Amino acid sequence: MLREGDLIGQWQSPSLLISQTCGYLATHELRSHVTPVAVPHCAAPGCDGPNYASAILVPADHPGLDLADFRGSRAAYSRAYSHAGYNAFRSIVAPLADGQAFFASVLASDSHVASIAAIASGRADIATVDCVVHAFVARWQPAMLTGTRILGYTPTAPAPPYVAPINADAVTIRRLQTALTAAMADDTLAECRDALFLAGFSAPIAGQYDVILDRAATAIASGYPVLR
Repeated sequence: MLREGDLIGQWQSPSLLISQTCGYLATHELRSHVTPVAVPHCAAPGCDGPNYASAILVPADHPGLDLADFRGSRAAYSRAYSHAGYNAFRSIVAPLADGQAFFASVLASDSHVASIAAIASGRADIATVDCVVHAFVARWQPAMLTGTRILGYTPTAPAPPYVAPINADAVTIRRLQTALTAAMADDTLAECRDALFLAGFSAPIAGQYDVILDRAATAIASGYPVLR
């Protein structure tokens, strides 16, 4: 069932069966509430098997050729608990910032789509956007990308996991994984999988999402705890 409203509360609910959340939330705020049960493999630019990246989006007419050229520009991010929209962004800026403010201003847009709109409308000069979200927009709302271009991609990280409550038993997790495997093999769902850029799933590996923790810790240790 598609639900709206307080997503954090829904992910923390003991009645949750299965959902998908950001890898940053799964390793931080929700780490004592959910457990990964499957890692999606997406067929979108910037994805590689169970891993995905953020598209570094900039104005089409900006002359910058790499990230260093955007020092002193205006940044936008989706939410501070987003890996693709914030943590990945912070991790690539930190080595250039030397513990100082790198941008002239930073805008909290509230979503990846809103970050795209901020670049397209001229309210921001650079943002990192989940590459799968960017692919959705390119397919279904391509006009939204007018006036933008991809500067490059951030290093990859494990894709946002499908999660169950932290206390889900092994039988429940196996049943969920079996259901997902069946959905990937069901010919009648091929159109749905294509619409979602879904190419497959894999079971999570212990420590698989530690790279997200490591990138956050490295940025903080370098004196760049917040995007600025």
